[in-house]
Amino acid sequence: MSWLGSLAGVYDSLVEVGKINPGKVKGLMPPVIIEQNAHLEILIDEDSQFIKGEIVEKKQGSTFVPVTERSAGRTNVSPHPIFDRIMYLAGDLENYSDEEFREKYYLPYITQLKTLHEKQPNNEFLRIVYEYLVEETLATDLINHGIFSLNDEGQLDLTEKISGELPHRVFVRIAVEIDGDTHKLWEDFNFINNYSEFYINQLTDNDKALCYITGREIYPARLHGKNIRRQGDSAKLISSNDGVNYTYRGRFFAPNQVVQIGYELSEKAHSALRWLIRRQAFRTPKLEYTVLAYSQDVQVLQPFQDSVDSAENLRALTRQTIEPGEHEIDLGINEAEQLKNAITGYQHHLNPDDKIYVLALDNAVPGRLAIQYYREFQATDYFDNILYYHDTMSWRHMKVYSKEERAKTGKTSYIYIGAPHPRDIVNCTFGVERQNFMDVGSDKYYGQQLQRLLPCILERARIPQDFVKGAFENAVTPLGKSYYNWQRCLSVACSLARKYYIERKQVEYTMALDRSITDRSYLYGRLLAVAEKVEGDAIRKQSSGDSGNRVTNARRYMNMLSKRPYSTWLTIEKKLQPYLNRLNPGERTYYQIQFQNIMSLFDFDDYKDNRALEGTFVLGFHCQMQDFYTKKSDENSSAEVETEADAE
Repeated sequence: MSWLGSLAGVYDSLVEVGKINPGKVKGLMPPVIIEQNAHLEILIDEDSQFIKGEIVEKKQGSTFVPVTERSAGRTNVSPHPIFDRIMYLAGDLENYSDEEFREKYYLPYITQLKTLHEKQPNNEFLRIVYEYLVEETLATDLINHGIFSLNDEGQLDLTEKISGELPHRVFVRIAVEIDGDTHKLWEDFNFINNYSEFYINQLTDNDKALCYITGREIYPARLHGKNIRRQGDSAKLISSNDGVNYTYRGRFFAPNQVVQIGYELSEKAHSALRWLIRRQAFRTPKLEYTVLAYSQDVQVLQPFQDSVDSAENLRALTRQTIEPGEHEIDLGINEAEQLKNAITGYQHHLNPDDKIYVLALDNAVPGRLAIQYYREFQATDYFDNILYYHDTMSWRHMKVYSKEERAKTGKTSYIYIGAPHPRDIVNCTFGVERQNFMDVGSDKYYGQQLQRLLPCILERARIPQDFVKGAFENAVTPLGKSYYNWQRCLSVACSLARKYYIERKQVEYTMALDRSITDRSYLYGRLLAVAEKVEGDAIRKQSSGDSGNRVTNARRYMNMLSKRPYSTWLTIEKKLQPYLNRLNPGERTYYQIQFQNIMSLFDFDDYKDNRALEGTFVLGFHCQMQDFYTKKSDENSSAEVETEADAE
């Protein structure tokens, strides 16, 4: 099944759900209806007399607008049937302007509205709207009611914008008052749906052609929808109105020789796509790169989430609950394990034929969208692959609470075990710290790197090596980063390194410290962690527990140690002695034993080898640091995790 066919199927399924449960599917637009922001609202009585006009607040501006095939994607003069910009609706607008609006905009609009009214003589709303607008008094009424202002020359005052728009470009929606009841036509389901059905039925009388999706003879689409990712998004997925640059030039004589798609099917598919994107898709900040997973029959887990969000969303879908504190362990809340349990439970409800579709969109050229990724999965395979990714990427991470959660818990963050968000992977791998956040700087580059991660999540593809290398470099360069951002980079690097070694070396590293590992990189990471802890303890003793602003020598030399471990470690050892001397004898002995235990695991030649360290360096460092903060007694385990989270 094609992506268009699958989306049209989703549309039909949603319509059926809406019939059974009215109000459950909100915002789904019928064919030949688009969503646009209105700036002005007018009210007309049943005698087609103007009552009032009101400026629409931006938050309330969303409006369902009936369109035609031509006006839906207009780039030139092509009026919408009912709601439109005032230069189309007001025949008297040019009386207050130097521009000639009436012949160019108003006459095509009112002629089209008259035809629509004549074909639906029983539609009372259309009669009221037509009989008012044909009188050509809208601009005058708005001026008389103080909505528009005139300058000293008796023309529209262009210095006074309405919701950011010039007066002659404001978009107008219409309400009708009958017997004291106000009918907002853009919210009247029967009015909107009747127009949609009428327009589609009119098309069936025109020339038919073979639809390549359905295989049936139906009216073909000549223009396809826009506003796909958001209102005002002019980029189209299907377009053939450019015969010079980007489309079929050189291979075909006409667009229909390339592909023919039924107009109604195209409208349904685009409507479903808009609804799904606004409801559940992942979008980059500037809304260029968009990833959407959807299905006709299955509640879908989105691929671009961390383990916390994935587990919470799937538990919500399956209505599973967790008893407070049930899954807390020394290292934090194991969301990867919870996700596994939720997926395992959910898969019992899947049918063998259930499918999930994944679609990734990005700008190709200005005005054109490209499908960067499209795959159809058996639902069981999809969830298995999601689970494999979260399991192999599982590590200990910190997540910041939302504002609502902070108010409830009184804390800013908490610890969890699972996969980090792909957003954090890209930013902590290729980004630098800007305004206290790790950021790659370019939305386009950000989307490109996310695109490379998508097969790793959905198809069990290997993590690209430059991801592992970039994350390692950011993890071993704490200077120039806040402590929190460095910790994020460090945990992300551990996740990537763990997945790298599982997939390429068939070695699985655990989050708990493994004191039997003799890998030189892992051991040097452990040594540096002990040095970091010694110096941190000594500084806290000297400064009454406040060491947050002090950068330790261990962190200062971390990058150098990763490149020249033997020679750099000798330097760190020398600088560490004064800090050891500040500790009390018991603490000093404890850390000296730690150093001795680690050194005893080294092969002498490995210890003196000055070659650059591998990814296990960050694993050893992170595991050793965590081991210091993990209480061995169950009664204090939860408190230790909270203490560390607050310190970070």
